[in-house]
Amino acid sequence: MRLRSALQAYARRTRPLVRFCALAAVLLLPLTSLPLLARLMGGTMVAPPSLVFVALGLALYLPTVLLGGERWPGELVPLAAFAGAALFSSLLAFFSADLPLYKSVSLPREVLSALLTLLVGGACFLFFAVALRSPAEYRPLLALVNVGGVLIVAWCLFQLYYIYLHGSEFFPPAVLAVHRMLSLGSLPEFLRMKRVAGFAFEPSWLAHQLNMLYLPYWLGASLAGYSAWRFRLWRFSAENVLLVAGILLSYASLSRIGYLTLLLVLAFLVWRVSGVLAGRLGGGRRRALIRAAMPASFAAAAALGIYLLSRLDTRVAAIFTLTYGGGNFFYLANQLALAERFAYWGLGWNVFTAFPWLGVGLGNTGFYFESHLPQFGWALSEFQKIYLENTFLVNPKNLWLRLLAETGVVGFALFVSWLYIVFASAQTLQRRNEPLLRALGWMGMLAVVALLGEGFSVDSFALPYAWTAFGLVVSASFLARRQAAAEAILSPGKD
Repeated sequence: MRLRSALQAYARRTRPLVRFCALAAVLLLPLTSLPLLARLMGGTMVAPPSLVFVALGLALYLPTVLLGGERWPGELVPLAAFAGAALFSSLLAFFSADLPLYKSVSLPREVLSALLTLLVGGACFLFFAVALRSPAEYRPLLALVNVGGVLIVAWCLFQLYYIYLHGSEFFPPAVLAVHRMLSLGSLPEFLRMKRVAGFAFEPSWLAHQLNMLYLPYWLGASLAGYSAWRFRLWRFSAENVLLVAGILLSYASLSRIGYLTLLLVLAFLVWRVSGVLAGRLGGGRRRALIRAAMPASFAAAAALGIYLLSRLDTRVAAIFTLTYGGGNFFYLANQLALAERFAYWGLGWNVFTAFPWLGVGLGNTGFYFESHLPQFGWALSEFQKIYLENTFLVNPKNLWLRLLAETGVVGFALFVSWLYIVFASAQTLQRRNEPLLRALGWMGMLAVVALLGEGFSVDSFALPYAWTAFGLVVSASFLARRQAAAEAILSPGKD
């Protein structure tokens, strides 16, 4: 009894701090690589300050959950199973006779570093999955998602001004000094490439954060008719305006995988909407026409978008200038500026085929660099420089191949199962009557689809955007299920 009373008193006193940590974490999401935090973490490139508040909030809230006997969302189980499989595979690496030595790289340090990134990502998901305890707590949090979006849009517009209108590719020194305080990324380099990066480390990370969190929420809110702000521009909500701006900025980042991910998300949306419209129209020619016309229109718009992107990005322009008709894969990849990326992917695939069931352990793919890099990779200057000059381990630069190479079929299956369960939870929310829950349901489904594309470029577990989106969806689904169960108890005679 005393323990319960003490826990209730502790929860009342710490609840405002937990809510503050959640709000601060969301507000700081535009920053991916805060230099001060990066130095404190040993020079890592992935250093979002939002994770500091996630860790603090989780430390404050976990005693209430662990000691108070509260129920946890069931969606945590497959992720915990994946973490267990990843830990087991990593520990097996210490007993593997096949693990080659690579320069002076320390196996314990690499395994610990990789496990910490998974712990960081998992903690972010756990915090947002359990820390929100009532529907009223979502509105201020989603309002700060909009605030972060406004800051990203404003900073990117400032960059576009200097790229296309000012006539100079250099920012004023004072502005560059501010950017260096907020990001490790080289802003002048991106300006010369005519790419916007926002506050992110690089333009592809800007596309990643937009595709994984901001665009799914803005698109979901627009579809559900929900807004965290009362602001209206004529009949348009803040989410409607930010959705258009976010799509344009994702395009302006000139991230090829970011653009393809955006097309994948929109294609999924067209498929869902065309199915709903066709179902409402019933049978006959109109239904068939809707089923055919919407995908055809989307394909035409996507082709137009690729063509326009080729006018800005020479790497995409190469698609329209290829004249070689032979079968040399290396030549084609090199012409499209993809040879290095395919070599990284080939390394991951070769390691997976050699260790298919449990993989080689998190962070250990690079130990097999010399023995499993595809042959054409050795002809590329990037890998020659890595071999001759660098002492760090490379990775597959692909989440899906990294999962296969480092956790095997077992870990890959558990991770994909977790994504499927998150998608199913989001799908149930999308069918609810409340606009907030429908918006979060759409956000969750679109975020899972976006990860299918973004996973081909980003392989770090420490970036918080997907974890945050999934955590919010799981939290809302858990609250909705508890509410439905409570209503069923109060109304036992109703179906």
